[in-house]
Amino acid sequence: MNDTLQEGKCNTFLHPCVQYHIHILDDKEISDTDKKLNSLRIIYEKLFEFFHTCNNEEKEKFCIFFRQYLSYPLNKWINEEFDECRICALNIYDLIEKNLDDVLLDSVLFKNAKNGKSVKKEDNFLFMCTSRLKEDENKKIIEEKEEIRLKIVQFLRKIVNRYISKDEKAHSDILNIFPYLEDILTALTFLIKDPFPLIKKITCELLCELNIVEGPKEFNHIHRSLLTNLLSSFTVRQNDVRELAIKCVKRLMCFKCNRDLFDDVSECLKKLCRKKSSGVIIEIANCIEIWNLSIKDLNNREKAKLIFIILFCMSSNMPALLNERCYNVLVTIGSSLEGMNSVHIDTHSRKDEYLYNAKRDPDGEVNYCEKNRKIAVLPQKEESDEELIKKEYCKDECHTPGEKNMHRTIEGNFFQNMNKLFYVPMHFSTFPPDLHNLFGKIKKELFYEIMHNEKNSWSERKDEFASIISMFLLYTHYNISHFAKNIILFVYKSLVSFKYIDFPTTPWLIDHMLNELFEDLKNTLEKYCYEHESFSYLGKFIYVIIICGYLMPVHTYLFEIAQILLCCNNTQNVLETFFKFNGLPLNANSNCAQCDAHKSKEGNQKLNHDVVKKRDYIFLNKYYDKYQQKALERRNDNKKSEIILEEADSGSSCISSSASLHAEVHHSPENGGDGTHLGETQIREGCETKDQQNDRKTQTVCWSGQTCEVGDAGNADNAGIASNADNADNADNADNANNANNADDASEVHPCERDENCNVGVVCDNKKIVLMMLSQFLAGYYVKNHAEEEKLDHDNINLILFLISENINYENMDSFPYILVTLKHLLHIIEEDCKHYSKIIFHFLIILQSDQRFCPYSEINQLIEKIEYHSEIKKIHLYNYEYTNFIKNVGNFLDLNNFNNFKYDIEFLNILLCNTSEDVILENCDHLLQFFYLIINHNLNPLMKSEFLLFLNVFCSRNLFPTFFFKNSQDILKNILLPLCTWKSGLNEAQTRKGALYCIKTLFVKKLHDINIFQNNILLENIVRVLKSSIDDTWYSENREICISIYGEIAKNVYNNNILLDLLNSLIQLLDDSNRAIRKSAATAIYALFQNKSLVLPDHTSERIFPILLLHMDDDYANFSKIIFHILALAKNFNRTIFLKHAQCSTESTLHAREYKEELMK
Repeated sequence: MNDTLQEGKCNTFLHPCVQYHIHILDDKEISDTDKKLNSLRIIYEKLFEFFHTCNNEEKEKFCIFFRQYLSYPLNKWINEEFDECRICALNIYDLIEKNLDDVLLDSVLFKNAKNGKSVKKEDNFLFMCTSRLKEDENKKIIEEKEEIRLKIVQFLRKIVNRYISKDEKAHSDILNIFPYLEDILTALTFLIKDPFPLIKKITCELLCELNIVEGPKEFNHIHRSLLTNLLSSFTVRQNDVRELAIKCVKRLMCFKCNRDLFDDVSECLKKLCRKKSSGVIIEIANCIEIWNLSIKDLNNREKAKLIFIILFCMSSNMPALLNERCYNVLVTIGSSLEGMNSVHIDTHSRKDEYLYNAKRDPDGEVNYCEKNRKIAVLPQKEESDEELIKKEYCKDECHTPGEKNMHRTIEGNFFQNMNKLFYVPMHFSTFPPDLHNLFGKIKKELFYEIMHNEKNSWSERKDEFASIISMFLLYTHYNISHFAKNIILFVYKSLVSFKYIDFPTTPWLIDHMLNELFEDLKNTLEKYCYEHESFSYLGKFIYVIIICGYLMPVHTYLFEIAQILLCCNNTQNVLETFFKFNGLPLNANSNCAQCDAHKSKEGNQKLNHDVVKKRDYIFLNKYYDKYQQKALERRNDNKKSEIILEEADSGSSCISSSASLHAEVHHSPENGGDGTHLGETQIREGCETKDQQNDRKTQTVCWSGQTCEVGDAGNADNAGIASNADNADNADNADNANNANNADDASEVHPCERDENCNVGVVCDNKKIVLMMLSQFLAGYYVKNHAEEEKLDHDNINLILFLISENINYENMDSFPYILVTLKHLLHIIEEDCKHYSKIIFHFLIILQSDQRFCPYSEINQLIEKIEYHSEIKKIHLYNYEYTNFIKNVGNFLDLNNFNNFKYDIEFLNILLCNTSEDVILENCDHLLQFFYLIINHNLNPLMKSEFLLFLNVFCSRNLFPTFFFKNSQDILKNILLPLCTWKSGLNEAQTRKGALYCIKTLFVKKLHDINIFQNNILLENIVRVLKSSIDDTWYSENREICISIYGEIAKNVYNNNILLDLLNSLIQLLDDSNRAIRKSAATAIYALFQNKSLVLPDHTSERIFPILLLHMDDDYANFSKIIFHILALAKNFNRTIFLKHAQCSTESTLHAREYKEELMK
């Protein structure tokens, strides 16, 4: 060996130091592993010392020495069984890599010792290392030691970095790792699955640095394995590892061999979005941007998946910069769509102006392609913030300054609040047209994707999907009415379990969300007693509904809401129910003919509504009598708690007062055209059977000034408002669009179509939420149409009023605040047109006053004042009209077997009595008394009796109509109240007596009686007798106290001395009662009796009562003793001699009694 070293001119310093240890490593006869391990360590130390002192020439000699003598034993030891040996071998290679330049390192790693050519692959250290990282036949990685795997991958990364950073021109053939690339990638496929996070991280870094491109087919299986295993790395907790893994996936997904893994990759990215890491979100956005540019054959379903991921990222409450980045990705994708000419408009133009200037179809939807052809390219201009704000809120000059400021506040708050709840970029509602084009092209697939993920989400909060749907609606903007049903059901399902849905401040918070800014959240939360998290949750869903009202045609959501509230399974059933209530035929041919004949000159889509004859709905003021008659008939038909009304000729109208609607929406991407619904609503089995048995034909209906068709009941999906004019105008555009997309869409079948989990099932029992949505739909419509002064159509106004009339009953009292908000928005929208509907709206407002716990009178009064202003009718006349109609007909519809209906009528009458003029009350006093008699003569249950007596007591207490009581007090006492005071056993009867006694007391206290009543001795004796029976019932002390107080009121005014003496005897006996309150009440009544100037006290009566009074004046209860003192002060004047006789003989034990006696003796 020494000769060989000399011949090779090897380093003389290393020769004596390592020769012995190399010999030990090579000697097969030495079996002591510790000895060999010690030699490896010594070699490492000697090499470490050598590299600290050597020069370049010595390094070159070292390379020769290494290839000849060290390479083989080290490579052999890399596969040694003992971990320490492998570690030492790797440490030596690590030391060499640190101290040699690229040329020398290449000679060590890749050159043969004999001829200087490339070493065989099997003998190469890199190959041996990568082999250690592969799996054996048992699917276990060969290198079990984590530390060693880490050292190997770190060494590989260093070699790859040196290969990438080398000077290609000067050293193009050195450190050539390409022959080993397949082995390196294969090893990395296994290292990616390594449980050690640091190994995962370095592996991903190495993959990123390799910058691999799609190579020969032989690499396809490796690329697929890499991608598949990278997806499993997304589950690690370290976000830096996730970011690196996403970078690798971004490149690998662009390979054609991995194209079929797109769905798996997109699902994994969705899960990553839930981690809400800024770095991860940025990398996901980069991925989607690159894939959109690189993967040329993405179909609409796959694009929808990518867009959903971006929207999901934007809904995660991330910093604004991240949301801006995600939004820019959407804009980039939109601008890259093939076959779409990007139209550059002023980026600061208002979105709603952009919408309104577009060509509008008769059903309210926009022909966007036509709009594009008419837009001129405008020069970009820099504008100041002041100019932008002025431009944003500038309205037509015809508006007054007050109107401008009002709408600026409403619309400005709307968009500013929206920006705080979810991401809406740029100035308020400004979006580039390419973005609308993108969402419009994939809206069906994207909405399916959103609903599919929402249905299958267990960990995500539903408000995140509310944000996603809001962004989807705003970015799509046009032709979104087909999604109304699914959005309504999604919001309902999400809010039905919201913990604050029944909170008393919730309706008013919802109402004020449109007008109030969310800047001062602390005060807002304190005002409505809300938590921030719950406030944000609720706000996102409310704004989903407001946005729908802002963007969709009004009839779209009205019919969807009507189907739920009326328990109808399609639009045709809604129209049938609505027209039947109004006494109108469904097929109004005369109106349809006028719709077609009277188109305005401005265009086929806009009608001259003044020319077209309007239907005579019974909600109009001139037909209000018909409404009252119809309501009376309905009340008579609904005296049962639940009833199903079936129309004899069709049997398709199903109405249930319990409002139990089972709706199941089946997503079907095969529903053709833009005019179809996404879902099929299934109603109760009885109605469904009826629909299947009746084969209906399509009927033509004129609705909102348009000629429309309603499909047969057997095809509920297509039973909607579909404009004939729309079909004619859009036929060419639809054909062109279908032809362009047939190739792509033919192969696209969204999983949601076959996925049962994507079917939305909701039991809409909570009408409160549905009515809340109706109010917020109108809020959105109000925001959109306020500036344009576009009035709500006659048909839609009446449909809204019909929905309110069907649900404004006692069972839905908790929904009253939302009905009030609905009426408020309706009045804001129709403004002066409310003069045509003032009576019915006023009728609803009266009902809403029935319980001010839900609807504050201040809110109701504002609407009443608005009605007065526009209709020029004073509210007192409206109250008088309502009262007259009610009191004359109450006997025809009053249900004395249903407590809720009875209470509803009593509350309604109570409100009318508080606001009706006295002359009308007196004019109809006989009808009011008949109403009282009707109740008394019926065998009411105790709860209803108590409710009636409470109403009567309140009526008396207000003292609004003294003339009425002066005229009828004796009848009320004799025929209504006294029969209810008759003693009967039982707690319920005692409560009834209590209510009647309170009423009698109120009549006397408020002096609501004919003065001649005290001359009617028979009536007074009956009253006293009835009162005495209750006084003797010692079980109910409250009733006894009320009776005693009535005794006192009678004693003040009665003229008959015999009655007075009877009262005195009864009251004197009560002074001995064990109940202190009874004794005090009796003493007070006796004092009132002695004040009556008609009282004549005989001597024998004086002889009997004076000792008793003197005795009770010595009571320990000082207040009671003082009342007795005042009684004696009056009583002694009747016969002072008898009083002094008994006073001198009495003895007192209490100080206050002695003082009172001294005062009386004076």
